[in-house]
Amino acid sequence: MDDKIHEVSFSPTLIGREKEFDDLQSLWEEIKGGTGHTVFISGEAGIGKTRLVNELIQKAQEDVTVIKGWCLADAFEPLMPFNEGFREVGLSHLISESPPPKVISAYLMDDSGLMITEAERDMSGLDPDIFASMLSAVGNFVTDSLSMMGNKQTGGLNTLSYGKHSIIIQTDGNLSLATIIEGESSELLIEDMKSVLKEIGKELKDWDGSENAAMEVAPKIRWFIDSKKYSGVHLVDNPKIKQENLFENVLLGLRRISSEKPLIIFLDDMHWADNSSLKLFHYISRNTRNNKILILGTYRPEDVIQSEEGIHPLKTLMQNMSRESLLHEIPVGRLDSPAIETLIKNILEDVELKEEFINNIYTESEGNPFFTLEVIKMLIEERHLKRVDGNWEVNQNLEDINIPSKVYDIVSRRVDRLILEHRELLECASVVGEEFESGVIGNIMDINRVSLLKNLNVIERNHNLIHAINLKYRFDHRKIREVLYNGIIEELREEFHKMIAEAYESIKDEGRQDLIFELAKHWDKGGVYDKAYEYYEQAAKIAKDSYANKQAIEFYNRLLEIIPKLDTLEDTEKKTIHYLHKKGDCLKTIGEWESAGDAYSKSIDISEDLGDKKLIADCKVKLGNLRLREARYDESLKLCKDSSSLYKELGDKNKYCESLGNIGSVYNSISEYDKAMEFLTEMQKIAIRLHDSNLMSQLYGNMGSTHYGRGELDESLEFYNKKLKIEEEEEDLLEIGYTRVNMASIYVRLQEYDKCMDMCHRVLEIAKKTGDKLMEQNALGKLGISYAEQGDYSKGLEYYTKKLNLAEKMGDRRSAGYVANNIGELYKEKGEYERALEYFEKDMKISKEVGDKKGYSITVGNMGNLYKLMGEYEKAEELYDETIAIGREHDIKDVLSYFLSDKADLCFKQNLIQEAKKLNDEAIALAERINMSETLFLAHLLEAKLISETDKNRGIDILDGMLDDELTDPEKAKLLYELYQMSGDDKYKKDALEFYTKLYEKNPSKHYQDIIEEMED
Repeated sequence: MDDKIHEVSFSPTLIGREKEFDDLQSLWEEIKGGTGHTVFISGEAGIGKTRLVNELIQKAQEDVTVIKGWCLADAFEPLMPFNEGFREVGLSHLISESPPPKVISAYLMDDSGLMITEAERDMSGLDPDIFASMLSAVGNFVTDSLSMMGNKQTGGLNTLSYGKHSIIIQTDGNLSLATIIEGESSELLIEDMKSVLKEIGKELKDWDGSENAAMEVAPKIRWFIDSKKYSGVHLVDNPKIKQENLFENVLLGLRRISSEKPLIIFLDDMHWADNSSLKLFHYISRNTRNNKILILGTYRPEDVIQSEEGIHPLKTLMQNMSRESLLHEIPVGRLDSPAIETLIKNILEDVELKEEFINNIYTESEGNPFFTLEVIKMLIEERHLKRVDGNWEVNQNLEDINIPSKVYDIVSRRVDRLILEHRELLECASVVGEEFESGVIGNIMDINRVSLLKNLNVIERNHNLIHAINLKYRFDHRKIREVLYNGIIEELREEFHKMIAEAYESIKDEGRQDLIFELAKHWDKGGVYDKAYEYYEQAAKIAKDSYANKQAIEFYNRLLEIIPKLDTLEDTEKKTIHYLHKKGDCLKTIGEWESAGDAYSKSIDISEDLGDKKLIADCKVKLGNLRLREARYDESLKLCKDSSSLYKELGDKNKYCESLGNIGSVYNSISEYDKAMEFLTEMQKIAIRLHDSNLMSQLYGNMGSTHYGRGELDESLEFYNKKLKIEEEEEDLLEIGYTRVNMASIYVRLQEYDKCMDMCHRVLEIAKKTGDKLMEQNALGKLGISYAEQGDYSKGLEYYTKKLNLAEKMGDRRSAGYVANNIGELYKEKGEYERALEYFEKDMKISKEVGDKKGYSITVGNMGNLYKLMGEYEKAEELYDETIAIGREHDIKDVLSYFLSDKADLCFKQNLIQEAKKLNDEAIALAERINMSETLFLAHLLEAKLISETDKNRGIDILDGMLDDELTDPEKAKLLYELYQMSGDDKYKKDALEFYTKLYEKNPSKHYQDIIEEMED
């Protein structure tokens, strides 16, 4: 007789999941055909979600790359499941936050290994003999590999390692590009190599050994050395850009791997995933729809319900992904009675059991596979179910056996049967977490390593409570760890946490950043708050710098809770304010403005209780800037003015100067440009006396914005040039890029399109160097506008589409909305009104969802203009009324003025003269107040038309008096057309037709075409 539990297989074949597996299998077939999918598998704990995924992986094992990651309930490390998954398959470089590699040298060779051109950095740091050996290896490798492939390769990558250096060889056709690098490999570098090689391949398609041809492509190879992008250091220290580059690096690597064979990415227990992991998950899903990549995630619905803290982040992710049509969901339910019977027979090898036994097990387990397995294990361990002569027998009625009603109780009974030594080991492990390292347990328990490993092996083999994974151990189920942890008395648990923290401290200098999070947690739970405070500070900084704002907020919350417990900490109120600001900054970044406002407001209350005027002012600046972003302009202005008064009273000239700029920004936002200029003029006087370049840069930016808003484009350009000069002296690439984008906007309005495009291409170079995707988007958008306004609609659409794709790739929905509006305007110009509406509606939906009131009001108004053009006046009026209401409510003067004029024009078309006059008068008053020259022109033109209704000659005189050489060609054309309509004079008709014909040649707008055809009839 043998009833040992370890002789029974508790990993049965997949049972009762035929439909779920078929659904998964059909998606897998589409993956192999090149269509990427993301699938969430949902179900309660123990229902078999992971088992279902493992079945697919097992079936596809031979022709698939698998990346697995586990989300743990008590893990704080950002991107932890991805870190673990990539590390296990040797892809750590994909998610490394190390600086980009340093390119030591680059070589372009043909298929015979002949050097076409080369570029080398100063070799003082590399042994010449080693370098010579590496160079020889490059040549030999290229020659041998291409020879074996018969020169048929169209694209391929290989790497060779030489200590801390590596050789990356990218091949395309009969050319190879090799770089010798120092540092970690980078997918961004590989992508740049592919791009350069493809470009050179066109130029050297029929290369005959000509030195001139080689010299022409040499600068493209030299770029890898001269560009700061691959100099071995971060080009910018901006956390957002670093995260964007990291995400892009991951994406490029996954795409490359999937091009070789299909890829499965599996994250288990995503209800515990950190916010950074969820963002990366979404980013990969969004950008692999055309790759052989299947992304799988499991979660428990009961753990993503809404709590007091709000909607669970996984729920938010799923809603956003569903909106983008990215998500498939496969729910996994409980098994029925026949499936449970099959499961039991599969475990016990087709044993014949009484129907009563099966029914009782089903009743107790309620169809949950994990519970079923645990019941069977318990029955075997307690000898109620025994093997007799090779057969399993139940030695008494089940109703006489005390079967616990909950999984928790069953696990408790199994744990209770462990010998003391094994239980103590697992209790210690349960305090470490769901996943633990043997070394840490051995350190704490002071056990010989061999004895420790033997004991862990026995626990795994005989009791099925843990399992080994890549030199670590995991509990078979969270309930096992929960039972063990809750079974430890509180005082002993606290002691364990302290001992674990001490063990981690002894190894934290080995470069393991993840230990910072573990140390914070364990010192905290061990009650050693001064140590916990120290590590939570570090953890919060790491999370914030990694753009893991949700986690950073958790750490800041814990710091705020710990501060009152620290008797030795000085300036506790100031520390509290400091972390309230940090928390508020993170909340503002992720769009939780109400909570950010609460944090900033609390900091103001504390500072006022302290009576510290400097702190009060600093706190009001924080809240004032937030209120500006929320379009709560009155509150923002009051807070900015309050802080300014306090800084002035304190004699803090730098801060007072900055505060004047803040006030100017508020006035700029509400189109009160004269008021903005008052404060900026005062700021200028102080900034000049202080000789502070940062203040001058801020000042010039604000002045440029003010003049731009007033339509004073030459003056705006002058100030942006001054700002640019400062930034170039300080080599601040990011500021240089964004200033040039603003200058490009001015060139568009000046219709100096060549200058705009030149500026944008220079910005794109900076965006490429720094990795700033938002900057790249802005430059692409301005290029789109330049081409569209010149009538090159295909080019305009090309750049708009590039911007839209990039915005959607990044998940930047606001930018996606802006460019959708631009595309809508382009289609309106082409006369494709249905397409225009489609894009306006896309922008309107996004604007509403992200809370961009001004953006929403502009798009609604643009749709009104389109419906007016289509002759649907009732719909146009409805839309104008909505946008005007928003403009009034939020005091958005430029929007209000513009669309008041447009609605007045609509009323004129409907012969509602008095209403048109009233609206137009208001539009003129507003436009004069904020110096909106474009709106003023249209409003004055309509004013003349209204006057002509009772006095035609006066109306003609007014229009004739508006003719001015400073008008733009479109304005002159419109004015001449209206004069012709009003007077019937053929002279005006001839001049208008001439202008519109010239305009149409430059810009084949449907509007221009209609007017030309009307006048030619």
